[in-house]
Amino acid sequence: MRDSCRFPNRIAVDLSFAPPHAERLSRIIPGLAAHGVSELVIDWESVFPWTIDGRMSGPGAFTEEAVAGVCEVIQRSGVTLIPRLARGGLIRALDRVPSFAHFTGLAYDPQTLREYAAAGVRMAERVWDDLCSIGGEPSIVILGVSEAPADSAALFRELVTEPVAERIATDGMSVHIEGELPPRWDGPVEMAIAATVDSPVGGGVAFPAATASVPDVVADILAVAALVAELDAVIASGWGIVRRVSDTLAWAVRDPGMRQVVAGHGTDSDEVTGALADLHRVRERLRERLGGGMDIPVVADYLSRRCAAVEELLVVLSARLRALG
Repeated sequence: MRDSCRFPNRIAVDLSFAPPHAERLSRIIPGLAAHGVSELVIDWESVFPWTIDGRMSGPGAFTEEAVAGVCEVIQRSGVTLIPRLARGGLIRALDRVPSFAHFTGLAYDPQTLREYAAAGVRMAERVWDDLCSIGGEPSIVILGVSEAPADSAALFRELVTEPVAERIATDGMSVHIEGELPPRWDGPVEMAIAATVDSPVGGGVAFPAATASVPDVVADILAVAALVAELDAVIASGWGIVRRVSDTLAWAVRDPGMRQVVAGHGTDSDEVTGALADLHRVRERLRERLGGGMDIPVVADYLSRRCAAVEELLVVLSARLRALG
C-alpha cells in the first residue's frame, strides 16, 4: 500500500493483475469515502482501454464508458482520483506488447538506458496523453519509481522520470515521484481499516472495517486474499518439489543404479502427483470465488499466469518419472 503519514486519508488500488468488474469497484468507493478516505490512488495498468496499442489492455479491461463511470463515482463521493503511473510512466501494461519489450528492463542497463531514454520519455508522454484523453485530467499524479539497483534507478530517474514529471507539470498537474513519499501508513483513518490485503482486487488495498454499505464486497475480498495466500504457498511448495525432483532425475541419468532406486521408490512420483492435486484444488476454489465478481476470461488469465509455469514443469516431471519405470 502506497500511503504515508503525510497523506493519512489516501488509499491505493492496484489493478495490475485481475481486476473486479467496474460496477463492483464502484460499489467499494462510497464505503471508503464514508470512512474518511479522501484520495484514491489507482494504477489502471492493463484494465485501462489504452489506444496506443490495444494489446496493452488485458482480458476484462474496462470500456471507456466504464472508466468514465468509475471516475464519476469517485468524484460524486467527494474523493480525489490520483492516477499512478508505474516505472516513471513506462507502465507494466507496455510489457504486453512485444515491440515495446525494450522498455521493460530499461532501468537495469545504463548503456541501454542512455540509448533509449528519449524514446522512453516519449512513450511515457503518450501513456499520459492517452490516460487524460479517456480518464480526464487529474490534479495530482504519482510517478512510480524503478525497482532497479540504486545507481541504475538514480540514472533512470534523471533521464526518464524527471523529464516526464516536468512534462506533466506543464499541463498544470501536481506531480509526486513515489520515492519522495514515506512508505508507511500512519494516520487517523488507520483505525477504520480492517486489513491490508494483496488480492486480485488490488495489490495492496485497504478496506474499511464494518462497511455497512458493502459488507459482501469486503467479505469476498478477504476470502479471496486467504485463497491467494494458500495458492502462493502451494506454488512455492511446487517449485521446491520441481527443484528436488529435477536434481534426482539428473542424478538418475548419470547413474543407472540410481535410476533403479528412483523407479522403485515412488516417493518422488507421489510428491509430484500430490503437488498437482493441491494446485488443482486451490485453483478451482479460487476460480469459484473469483467467478462471482469477475469475468471468466479475467479469472482464467489470472490463474494461468499464477500457475502455468510450475504446473507445466510438474506435468513434465510426472511423465519423466513414469518413463523410468
